Amino acid sequence: MKDQQAKASKFLLGDSLTALDVYWATFAALIAPLPPDKCPMIEGLRKVFEASDPEIAKVVDPALVAHRDFIYNEYLVLPMELQIRQRTFTIQSLRRQDMEPQAISADFPYALLLTCTPGALITAEMVAWCQQNLKNLKVVDIGPEIHFVQEDNPHLIGKELAEWYASL
Repeated sequence: MKDQQAKASKFLLGDSLTALDVYWATFAALIAPLPPDKCPMIEGLRKVFEASDPEIAKVVDPALVAHRDFIYNEYLVLPMELQIRQRTFTIQSLRRQDMEPQAISADFPYALLLTCTPGALITAEMVAWCQQNLKNLKVVDIGPEIHFVQEDNPHLIGKELAEWYASL
């Protein structure tokens, strides 16, 4: 980074945007998420993305965080939207051939939420919100896990997805 700055380059490699710049900007969210005005999210979720390890904090150069901000401000869409919102969109990729495209909203009748305990991103509070606010939602707890749940319980996930898809 310092060599690039010495060359008056704003990028990690060369003098134009590369995949490395974008990869770094998105990966940096695992160390320090963008501020709430640029990346609104449920506050409890923000804590998941904050690096609390003092060893990590010591090695993160502020220039790298500034580079992340530059890439987001100049090349990526802000503000990001990570909140659950009631919005309608059309889904065609998950419909059976005999169905017309369906409008999906908060009351879509075929919703499935697979969760695990404790989970990395979907907290018990979020599950409760979904159950209260999304009609006809089937919630399936697929077991104790944090991150690689699909590797630990693939058969239950496959069974639940197959049943859900058959109900469409």
